[in-house]
Amino acid sequence: YNKVNDLFTNIVHDANLHKLLDGWYIRTNLLLQIDIKEGSATENNSDI
Repeated sequence: YNKVNDLFTNIVHDANLHKLLDGWYIRTNLLLQIDIKEGSATENNSDI
């Protein structure tokens, strides 16, 4: 029972980690795209 429970916990933890990383990646991409559209990517590097 403990092994199954640990496995389940690890899977849930991995899924949450992936969700977190995906969210961060998408946000960063959106910020970069907005900066590039406005032609100010070099000026706004400190915001990212």
